[in-house]
Amino acid sequence: MSREFEISEVKNRLAADMQSLHSNHRTALERALIDPRIVGVNDRPQGFVVAVAVLDGKLLYWSDIEEGWELEAPDNRGNIASRGCNQFELRHVLYRALGDPNAA
Repeated sequence: MSREFEISEVKNRLAADMQSLHSNHRTALERALIDPRIVGVNDRPQGFVVAVAVLDGKLLYWSDIEEGWELEAPDNRGNIASRGCNQFELRHVLYRALGDPNAA
């Protein structure tokens, strides 16, 4: 699979997953979006993920191996140390990162 195809697939997944977000989380995520980019994974020399946003200094990315969203701080080269091993839905990652969207 080409990296361009991978980015396209993640963009489509993100757009679909954003539809299920609480409006407060959707707004916060829209402000944090970046041009989707390939990010290397240090413990997998040929591995990569697609980052789509930066939230509080951490990259929001899709892991095709775990088939879930994750949040990880990049190193000084812009890579992440390892892929998360969770299979979080986007709304779960944002709840953990941003808190309860209904809180005043």
